[in-house]
Amino acid sequence: MFKSTMHLRFVTAVTVAIAASYSNAQAADKIKTEQQALDAFATAWKSDLAPMLLKRRGYEDWVKSVDAEIKAKKFSARQADFRECAKRLEGTLTEKERTQSIIHGKIDDLKRDGKCWEVEDPDDYSIFSLIAYFDGDGKLILSWIVPEG
Repeated sequence: MFKSTMHLRFVTAVTVAIAASYSNAQAADKIKTEQQALDAFATAWKSDLAPMLLKRRGYEDWVKSVDAEIKAKKFSARQADFRECAKRLEGTLTEKERTQSIIHGKIDDLKRDGKCWEVEDPDDYSIFSLIAYFDGDGKLILSWIVPEG
């Protein structure tokens, strides 16, 4: 079937390249709109973030508040640069605050090229605000609570 080892390597390399480009194209297609990013956030909130926060003492009322804000469609989403988001966190949070404020992921996960979807509630900074970053595949990369003040 294959005339030589070189031919086999070439066919393998082409197959891997096609599969990778197909996979990347599909990943980039999962979140195309603000609504799809908001849906990804609502899913992540319900399945991961809210349960995680409910394990922490004193977050029960805030979790209920976020649930209500999701239902009231107060959250917004926009595309942002991964690296700019990392800089925002590094400029906002002290080392000590990072331990409490980051509820999923690591800042280093944002230190890469490309665009992400940033989902946040810009209307209510009175107590806490929640921000989440998703890749184009809809995977939650990082979520954090913006401290008051």
